[in-house]
Amino acid sequence: MANEKMYKLIVMDLDGTLLNSYSQVSEVNKQAIKRVIEKGSEIVLCSGRGFASVKSIANELGAENYVICGNGSLIYNIKNEKIIYDNFIEKEKVLQIIQICEENSIYYSISTTQNIIAKSLNYNVLFYHQENEKKPEGQKTNINIVQDMYKYIKDRKEEDYLKINICDDHNVILNRCIRCSTYVKEDNKIWHRGNRDRILLYRNNKSKCKQMERNTIFNK
Repeated sequence: MANEKMYKLIVMDLDGTLLNSYSQVSEVNKQAIKRVIEKGSEIVLCSGRGFASVKSIANELGAENYVICGNGSLIYNIKNEKIIYDNFIEKEKVLQIIQICEENSIYYSISTTQNIIAKSLNYNVLFYHQENEKKPEGQKTNINIVQDMYKYIKDRKEEDYLKINICDDHNVILNRCIRCSTYVKEDNKIWHRGNRDRILLYRNNKSKCKQMERNTIFNK
């Protein structure tokens, strides 16, 4: 009975849950996760972060099978280097949202499978930049600073857009963007949720764990 595993699958959020205030996994939690894996349970990290950031933490913990990223936009098999499920935002919609933000002087950043694209280091992008200063090179979140976002995205070949973060301190302008994003949502199936001074836009209306439930690899 001592070697009997309690759970087949344990899913963990990162920010505000597994990660501490220094964006690190404590040694106590590392050892606990190691023991759980040794008993045969599957550990899956489930986060709003992009793939590269989640993968680096998964590798650090030895939880190297599946990860869920971008608020459920991507499920990836690390071991086999294979996308199990994706629901990316189409480039046309990304460009439309960029135009809305630029016209209203709203700060925004775009998360892809490999990096975060932004015009400057502010809000969530500044958080990841500061986090990078404490991490070794192989575990840093890739941040790409671009001045002409519209042209950059238009010319970019990859179409792996997980989500868009829209942030601003002025609620009047932000509320206008919420109305605009609602229009985008209804016409093009782009969903949003807001929290004080920011909006998060992504391609589906499923939570991270709902995406896990609907995928057959977690129902064996």
